[in-house]
Amino acid sequence: MNDVTILEAFKIAIIKAYKESEDYFNPTNGRERSMVFRIAHHLARDIEKELDMFVDIEATRCNGRVKRIIGNTIARPDLIVHKREGKGYFVAEFKCNKNSTQKLYDYAKLSAFTFKDKPKYLANCCPTYEMGAFVYLGNRIDDIRITLFENGEIMRGMKDVSLHEI
Repeated sequence: MNDVTILEAFKIAIIKAYKESEDYFNPTNGRERSMVFRIAHHLARDIEKELDMFVDIEATRCNGRVKRIIGNTIARPDLIVHKREGKGYFVAEFKCNKNSTQKLYDYAKLSAFTFKDKPKYLANCCPTYEMGAFVYLGNRIDDIRITLFENGEIMRGMKDVSLHEI
C-alpha cells in the first residue's frame, strides 16, 4: 500500500468516526485521546486486515527501546501506521483546540518524523515515516483542518486544508 492509499484510508477512518457521533468530536464532550482512538479503530480495521501493517496510538517504543526526539524528550506520536519491526509509513498528531500553542511543537515533530535522512536529534531507535499529518479535529466534520508533511516539510498546497481537499 502506498502513501496515497494510506492517506485515503485515513480520510475514510475520520469520516466513519465522525458519522458515528459527530457531537462526540465537540472538544467539550470528548478528549483528544478518545477521538484519536475512534479514528485509529476504523483505520486499523481497514489497513490491518489487508496488509502486514499496524495502527497504534501513543506509541513510545520501537524494538523494545523508548523513542526519543530532540534530546531526551520521549517521542509519542498520537497515531502511527507501521511495521512492528520499525518501518514507519504514516504518523499523525491531533489537536482539538485550533489555537493550541502545541501546534508548532507538533509541526516540528512531524518534520523530524518524516525527514528521510534521519536528523541527528532523532534517536536511532525512532523510525522515520513516509508521510505525516497534523489534524485539527473540529466540532463538525467540515471544521477539520489537515496539514500534510513529507520529507521534513509541509507538502505544497497541503497546509490547513479541509478533509475533502486531501
